[in-house]
Amino acid sequence: MAARSSLGLFVGLFLAYALSSAKDSARTLRMVFAGWIMAFVVTATLGAREIVLGEHLPNYLTSTDVANVDLRLIASTFGNPNNYAAFLVTAFPFLVNLVLRSRARTIRSLGVSLAAMTCLLMLYTGSRICIFALGLEILILALLGGTRFRKGLFGFAIIISLFLLVAGTGLAGSIAPGLPTKLDSATPSRIFDEATGGGSTSSGERRVNLYLDGLWMISDSGGLGVGPGNFEAVMSTADVPYDTGGVLSPHNAYLEIASQYGLLVFGAFLLWAGICFRICWRAARHGGPRARLWGMTAIAAFIGNCVSALASSSYLTGSTNWVFMATLFLVTVTIEREAIIENGP
Repeated sequence: MAARSSLGLFVGLFLAYALSSAKDSARTLRMVFAGWIMAFVVTATLGAREIVLGEHLPNYLTSTDVANVDLRLIASTFGNPNNYAAFLVTAFPFLVNLVLRSRARTIRSLGVSLAAMTCLLMLYTGSRICIFALGLEILILALLGGTRFRKGLFGFAIIISLFLLVAGTGLAGSIAPGLPTKLDSATPSRIFDEATGGGSTSSGERRVNLYLDGLWMISDSGGLGVGPGNFEAVMSTADVPYDTGGVLSPHNAYLEIASQYGLLVFGAFLLWAGICFRICWRAARHGGPRARLWGMTAIAAFIGNCVSALASSSYLTGSTNWVFMATLFLVTVTIEREAIIENGP
């Protein structure tokens, strides 16, 4: 596990360096953008196949007893519905970018269709945290996207909010019998409970105990961390103070980084993320047309990724997250380079 976690970290750092070092960062960004769109199309096709046929790929929940799983939950190529939901959250702003940047009506219509498909696929992942993250992204894009597209994006947000309210009352099954039963507990209060605990459900209790065990690891190691990939090892072998009912994965990106790599690395990560956020936010509010579009895309995807980081069992081993962090760095570098060209050093 340690080797796998470290490999993901080094591959992610190398990818960020390689992309940001490109001589023509704007061209590289366009290629990476096309890659996000293609990745969505491929995985969405397989996800739609799961919905229609009810058949999953061989890697579907390989470490879980599927007899206790609602097989209507889709995972596409990701093996786990929560991991696929996190990908959908991260990819969604790039689909909106496709709509906003395209002048051809055909491309805009395609982008709108793909964005709407994201919402449908998200429901079939059953991830309540990621449904909330998607709604949050839509609100951010609506606020930053200007008056031309604000009405449509707000409409998306209202539809998702209404569905959450209806689904949370237990009526989702009667409205759309094919939807996963997990959505019956999709009220905002229960989404919050899933993310933070709260003690009202066994799932929430296990999650908050995981968080407390993660904090204990930070304290017990003197803030230095227990080592790359060792969160699960400590949970399975050490006498941790809080019972998680056999759940070993951190389910929290922030505690995963801090408890394994220490507070110094965690602080450096937050500083880097804060610098990228500040540059993209400034571009989204005050940049030129192209910088503003990329700034709002990066801001929405960043905030959505921050929320969906509470859904996946492990953040550091997920390739989606490292590709996104490299993309975020590339967007930041491109924005800064274009600002220097426009305004001078």
